[in-house]
Amino acid sequence: MKSVLSRAEAYADAGAGSLFVPGPVDLGTVAELVRRGPLPVNVMTGPGAPSVTAFEAVGVRRIRVGTALAQTAYGAIQRAATELLEAGTYDATAGAADFGTVNSAVSAARTSR
Repeated sequence: MKSVLSRAEAYADAGAGSLFVPGPVDLGTVAELVRRGPLPVNVMTGPGAPSVTAFEAVGVRRIRVGTALAQTAYGAIQRAATELLEAGTYDATAGAADFGTVNSAVSAARTSR
């Protein structure tokens, strides 16, 4: 922890606006970085990590998932393609978002800026 805090201080001295911590799953360590560090803490996380609420409770400023959402979509594509090729059925596409839903999400994101 001491070396991490030393690096965080060096980043702050160099003008960094936050400390980015990729892949943390130990909430206690993250909480200590938030409490003792000189910079706001941002995390990149995924399966097995604490919840958004838990990270917020210890003071994490920003939570990122990196490419996880795209990878989740790629997994769905792979499952649907496998089903189509092997069984000749389309059940894996049930519940997919239609174009109107996707377009509305993009429009809503634009207007909220």
